[in-house]
Amino acid sequence: MKKIVITAVLFTSTFAVASEPIITYAGKQITPRDTRATLIAKLGKPESGDASYSYWSKPNYSISASYGKTGLSKFGLSQMNNKPSTTSIKFQGKTITIGKDTLKTAENKLGNGCFDLLDTQYNQSYSFIVYGDSFNIKLDSEYVKKSKVASMNRPVFAISWDDTYIDTSHGCNYG
Repeated sequence: MKKIVITAVLFTSTFAVASEPIITYAGKQITPRDTRATLIAKLGKPESGDASYSYWSKPNYSISASYGKTGLSKFGLSQMNNKPSTTSIKFQGKTITIGKDTLKTAENKLGNGCFDLLDTQYNQSYSFIVYGDSFNIKLDSEYVKKSKVASMNRPVFAISWDDTYIDTSHGCNYG
């Protein structure tokens, strides 16, 4: 009987961790379980922020974090000059790498998701959003030539997660 209870507890805790997003940046793993203190240990002192929000400017990266009751509620990073890197996000057992994967390869790896378009005078991005049980991830690519198809083939330059619903404006690929 003890073996069954231990196995059930181990399976439940492993499943909960496996469904959480993990961002790897500069060899450090960042998870929703991180706190402001653990992020400072991993990333150094933030340039700005307080107990609820932090911002870091790193070489070629802009990083932001928002904190909830049990850890990170939102975390994201953007690469300023899109080029191949080792920075990645792992979600639902699949890894998407900034500067290497495109929205098209991300969609092929992750499956069902929704799309969003931001097209303003100062910011143009096309995004693929995947909804999870506790966290949703967002992958951004440059919106080019006013074409969603061309944008799907551009490298991902930003990755993030959020524990709240992420709005979308351009439909979903659910069958």
